[in-house]
Amino acid sequence: MNHLIVFFALLCFSFSSYCQTESKKKERHFGLAINSGVAISALAININPTGIFYINRHQVELGFGLYPVNVRTSIDELIWSGHLNYKYYPSGINKRFSSYMVTSLSYTQKEGGYVMNYPLGQTDYFIFGHNKFRYISLTGGYGFDIKILKNGYIGSALNVGVFTAGTGFQSSALRKLFEEFGLDVAFRLNIGYRF
Repeated sequence: MNHLIVFFALLCFSFSSYCQTESKKKERHFGLAINSGVAISALAININPTGIFYINRHQVELGFGLYPVNVRTSIDELIWSGHLNYKYYPSGINKRFSSYMVTSLSYTQKEGGYVMNYPLGQTDYFIFGHNKFRYISLTGGYGFDIKILKNGYIGSALNVGVFTAGTGFQSSALRKLFEEFGLDVAFRLNIGYRF
């Protein structure tokens, strides 16, 4: 966990240092976006209202996740998440078609009682336990934006990376967070506007 914090602190520091020295004329934008996607780590479709800060070919996005569709069978499940994305546009954003490289860090927490269906198509079910599942995902990938208005765009990205997951209980929550490691693949769609 400390390694992830140090990694993102260095990433933010290098981003701010690079933006200060890259050019005299800085192109700056603030904006809003709606990101949507599905990741195999949490098996849920999410919608993320996001704030955007863009400077010279770099964009940072910070948002939270809403989950209208959950792939896993459950009842009374609450899912929430936070997302931090860094995008680098090698040729800027002033073209009709702009490609970018993206790095994403997300934290997802799922709470609820899970349902297990009986085999052979029986409709009865039972509830086993109330758990908290936590996921931390670090992914990188490639995407593109298509300009639809002067400052509006739609786009998509494909990210591949790693995730860690586990159940969190009382004092051993941090240790249990790293119970499981795996490959994470995420496909994302977005629509946004830069002011």
